[in-house]
Amino acid sequence: MIRKRNLTIIITLILIILLTITTPIQAVTIGQVYNLKSEIKGNTVYFSWSSVTNADGYDLYINTSNRGYQYIGSVTGTTASVIGFQSNETYTAKVCAYKINSYGVKEAGNFSSAITVNFKASTTNLQKVETLNVSQNGGLISLNWSKVSNATGYEIFANAPGQDYTNLGTVVGNNSAFISGAINGDTYYFKIRAYKILSSGAIEYGEFSPARGIYINNNQYDDKPSVKPEENKPSNVTNLYVSSINENKVEINWTKINNAEGYEIYLAQGNGSFYYLDTVYNNYAALKNLEYNTTYKVKVRAYNYANGYIQYGNFSTITTFTTGRNNSVIESVKNLYIDVEDNTAYLDWTKVNNTAGYEIYLAQGNGAFYYLNTVYNNYATLKNLAYNTTYKVKVRAYNYANGYTQYGDFSTIKTFTTKQSTLDTQVTGLTVSNVEQKKATISWNKISGVDGYNIYLSTNNARNFKFIKTTTGRSATLENLDYSTTYYVKVCAYKFINGKEVEGPASTYKQFTTKERGNLAQVTHLSVKVKNRNEAYLSWWPIDGASGYEVYLSEAGKSYEKVDDTDIVNTIIYSNELDYNTSYQVKVRAYEYVNGMKRYGNYSSSVTFKTEGESKTEGNDNVPRVRNVVANVVGDTVTLTWDKVEGAVKYDVYFTVPGIGDLGNYSTNTNSKVISGLTDTEYYYTARVRAYKYVNGKLVSGPYSYISRFTGK
Repeated sequence: MIRKRNLTIIITLILIILLTITTPIQAVTIGQVYNLKSEIKGNTVYFSWSSVTNADGYDLYINTSNRGYQYIGSVTGTTASVIGFQSNETYTAKVCAYKINSYGVKEAGNFSSAITVNFKASTTNLQKVETLNVSQNGGLISLNWSKVSNATGYEIFANAPGQDYTNLGTVVGNNSAFISGAINGDTYYFKIRAYKILSSGAIEYGEFSPARGIYINNNQYDDKPSVKPEENKPSNVTNLYVSSINENKVEINWTKINNAEGYEIYLAQGNGSFYYLDTVYNNYAALKNLEYNTTYKVKVRAYNYANGYIQYGNFSTITTFTTGRNNSVIESVKNLYIDVEDNTAYLDWTKVNNTAGYEIYLAQGNGAFYYLNTVYNNYATLKNLAYNTTYKVKVRAYNYANGYTQYGDFSTIKTFTTKQSTLDTQVTGLTVSNVEQKKATISWNKISGVDGYNIYLSTNNARNFKFIKTTTGRSATLENLDYSTTYYVKVCAYKFINGKEVEGPASTYKQFTTKERGNLAQVTHLSVKVKNRNEAYLSWWPIDGASGYEVYLSEAGKSYEKVDDTDIVNTIIYSNELDYNTSYQVKVRAYEYVNGMKRYGNYSSSVTFKTEGESKTEGNDNVPRVRNVVANVVGDTVTLTWDKVEGAVKYDVYFTVPGIGDLGNYSTNTNSKVISGLTDTEYYYTARVRAYKYVNGKLVSGPYSYISRFTGK
């Protein structure tokens, strides 16, 4: 249901979603879904939405606790029912339509607006699971619990370090399960509850069992750390300089070191942290595909091998450079065409080459143009416009590279007028009350004979209203607003006529301003766990009202440097940023945006941790480190490739989810691996690879590659 750590039930399970699972999305070439709604009956949430022309089906995504949207499954109709929601959790959901093209590839349209589902499970007379036993069985966790009469099955919940309890899945026909994927040195807690599926399709739940915890100890299987020799250690890289800059390609050189077997290049963007970029075997390198008009820092160190161990020289001095601008030209948008249906306008135009997307600007009557939306295809739908109203619209294409955005000229301005509504009932008596820091209550006069009300909100001087929610009542609470912000709200009644939703004219809008918040609190309960020898997993308690958190790191008492900026309450400091067997201090502070600027809370107390010594798996003298792991992301799928290791019989890919942790190990017999389901576009996923070879008849692994980081698109 939600993203979780690499805990997997390896017994027969039943997915608790009543959908048909299909392949991941590949492209975007079909219309957007509108009017997504939800209704809770018993323990089932029923979703519905408007159909999309020529759609073969629809994909449903659900998110909880800001952990990222997860693909739930696909349906061919315009309804879906989902079970397995956790009680008293707030979820959001969105849907996109798809079409299977002639090549068998799923092409998907833009997502619907997200809606919120506040779920509360119904009570039941099912018995409580009275006993739960948890033990470690080799690399597995074994669960056994007392049976409950009349139960259809059991749900297993796990609490991993730094997380809330997460639903791992359902067991039917057994009162035991094995769990794989637990991390050595972590403590996990489990609890079980029985459930029963009623003839109506609803689900009743019993009370949870007592929670039982277990500390994972796999040290008997762990390889022992070893010490690097200092024999003939490479000297420091000197005279590092940039020899040429050609837009986003940069060439660097340095003085050759006689006893070096290769050189590692580390790069940092702006004031960000250094990360491993590449290994070369000459005293020069070409840095390609950098961001345009961006400042970078680069440093290089040499390495060689002694008795099978790798040893490094110190880094060169840091060299700073700035890439050039993108000299390609963005053309203007041409042949803008508009088709109007009721209060909806359908736009399309000729596709512009070399563009990242299109910006749409709208004006009402003789008013000024304002930014409305950004789309990534050469068409768009403008929905929920005012009836019987004249608008002007224009579109421009753009391209960008991390902060440098260039635009083409606007299209010719087009004018259109929406139709007269067939529902002439206007909402009256709109009032705003109970305005707080992040929410407000609205109410209005009830209208007889309508099916419901759509609520729209704007922060742009009563322009560019966006659909917020639907209700059948005559009041609603607006939540998750920003502090000290002026909003404009309006409400429209709607009625289904001949199977189509028709809105009446909007109410007169009302203006209100949310209250200011106090100073941000200090970050507390910062904890650090060292994993994989030189990776630091951080977590802390959330701060109410925080927009994000900055993480600062100090090596052995040196000055602090910012190493991360994240909006979730955990992060990873990666192995290519930390040395082995070294002490560090870390601290975190929260921030919020006030008038576009960051306002900070106080730093947390600093926490000291020490990385472990570099390890040496038996036989890995003969299995070199995997090099040049490259991630190519298309949509929600990443293709990982790396240099082949001579004689390797297989490779392990170790994959982590941003902000959550371990997802799993993947094996492959080739030097590539495809992984689907990437839904985060803001936080880094990570992957690293190691090779396996037979040494003296025994299958052994080499060291992991340096981490490759990437996001979904």
